[in-house]
Amino acid sequence: MAHFYGLTGSPALGETARDVAKGLPIRLLHGGSHAAWLAAHGLMEEHPMFSLMAQLERELRYRYASLTTPDPAALTAPERSSRVW
Repeated sequence: MAHFYGLTGSPALGETARDVAKGLPIRLLHGGSHAAWLAAHGLMEEHPMFSLMAQLERELRYRYASLTTPDPAALTAPERSSRVW
């Protein structure tokens, strides 16, 4: 992910490119978005999303919605891929 997004760390803050990359799935797990993560790191909002993170965001949004929607059956299931995590 660090290479895909062209990430660099902040040595003065003790942060590596890997640390910055780890922030994306963590943000998604806590209900955040790809766009917010891009903005937090000064990246262009139009940047394509790493495919595995796009899948994670879709599935998490579906799960969160099913927890807050009175009728979870009304939700459409997220797209499934044959990709194994």
